[in-house]
Amino acid sequence: MHSRFSLEMFVSYLEEKEYRLFSIFFLTVEIFFIRLQTALKVFYHLTQNQEYPHQSLN
Repeated sequence: MHSRFSLEMFVSYLEEKEYRLFSIFFLTVEIFFIRLQTALKVFYHLTQNQEYPHQSLN
């Protein structure tokens, strides 16, 4: 009974830690995609403002 209790505590501790890791992970991914979107918009504007697109940047 004592080992089961400590096991449940350990599992809940792991779930809490996992939840924190996942929230940090999703936050990082969200920030990354926002920055990626911004970078793509800037890159699109740069390519649109040029008279000819760079052929080397495929």
